[in-house]
Amino acid sequence: MTYTEIETWLTTSVVGIVLLGACGSILAVVLGKAFIFALTKVFPLPFLAHRLNSERRAFTLGYAAAVFEHSSKPHMSVIFMAYRLSRFVLALFMFITFIVLFSLVLTQRDSIVITYGLFALITLSFVSLYWARSEYLFIYYTYRSFWGRVEEKAHENVPKRETSEQENGT
Repeated sequence: MTYTEIETWLTTSVVGIVLLGACGSILAVVLGKAFIFALTKVFPLPFLAHRLNSERRAFTLGYAAAVFEHSSKPHMSVIFMAYRLSRFVLALFMFITFIVLFSLVLTQRDSIVITYGLFALITLSFVSLYWARSEYLFIYYTYRSFWGRVEEKAHENVPKRETSEQENGT
């Protein structure tokens, strides 16, 4: 078989198309793995910082728990959560502001769409979105670790109340 016969068989028959799709999928996975490996070797610092984020979060939660439990001021945890919530709101505000500015500039431009300013706006919007995600996860994990115990105790007491109400006939 010549090259042109193989090419026509691969592009016209069902088996050839399935074979091309499978080979393409395998090639995409291999190239993706190689790209990730090469990217982590060329730019290791951002990936290392992202991986260490969960360890830093666990350390910070442990430190905050130790400070809150041994604190003489019971409102310290509320102040801390309000501070983290204000950082989350600030990050969301920045994200929305950058997206609105980007859309306004994009609709007002006639000729050149991609400029340094637009690239900076998009980059800053994604950075602020990542910051908002980090703050949200910190607030969520802090809430689950500090006030989740109270929630679990409440869920444990609910079946007891329902069974006692059924016994009393109410």
